[in-house]
Amino acid sequence: MKWCWHEWLGPGAAIGIALHGFTGTGRDFESLAGCLDGFRRLRAFDLPGHGATGPRGDHTEYQVEGMCRSLAHAFAELAAPVTLIGYSMGARLALSVAATDAIRHLSRLVLISGTPGIAGAQQRAARQRADDALAEDIRTRGIGWFSEYWARVPILQSQKRAPPAVIQAVTQRRLAQNPDGLAGSLQGFGAGNMPPLWDALPRVTTACLWITGEDDAKFTDLAAQAAALMPNAQHTVIPNAGHAPHLERPRAVAAAIERFI
Repeated sequence: MKWCWHEWLGPGAAIGIALHGFTGTGRDFESLAGCLDGFRRLRAFDLPGHGATGPRGDHTEYQVEGMCRSLAHAFAELAAPVTLIGYSMGARLALSVAATDAIRHLSRLVLISGTPGIAGAQQRAARQRADDALAEDIRTRGIGWFSEYWARVPILQSQKRAPPAVIQAVTQRRLAQNPDGLAGSLQGFGAGNMPPLWDALPRVTTACLWITGEDDAKFTDLAAQAAALMPNAQHTVIPNAGHAPHLERPRAVAAAIERFI
């Protein structure tokens, strides 16, 4: 199934695909795209359940195998070496793609505030129960309730450092989401439902840049551990940023990506 996408053109030579986080859309990369001079084309997709791609009738389209198949079609259309950029949920998906080693033209990975998943079975089961409960709340209580709930999540408070116009745009896009789509995404590829990739990291040979904000201690520690297990990975920490550095400090994130490519 094809996904809807947004595209920005630039003066550089690189081609990129960008994958947003949970509750977002491809438009979340607009500020970052405006700072990336090294890209000729950056295409950001609305993932299943989000934005214009919207809810999927087939639940498997929310799961990692279905999304990897859709991304394979996207890579085939571009037919050129691609830098795959992912944020949070999108970073988990990007790493899952690299771990399959089945998609041609993947040249680089940029993982912003990502994780290889929850390693412990008990912790993963507990998170799955929490994800399923939140999905049910989203369906029954509606997008207005969820938007207010999500805005209070502690790890996301650093987004308030972003310019007011960016915060307003992100909020408006979240309020425009479909509750069934977000619930399906959470149940299909929430952190509790994602197959962990820690054991696969030594086999991921694609050049990889992990990016985290220095104030996001949890994900900075996870990225450092993950990068150390990969044969061709590096880790950059963005000062004065939290979990969403591409929104909070897009120029600093763009500079890190430019150095990497």
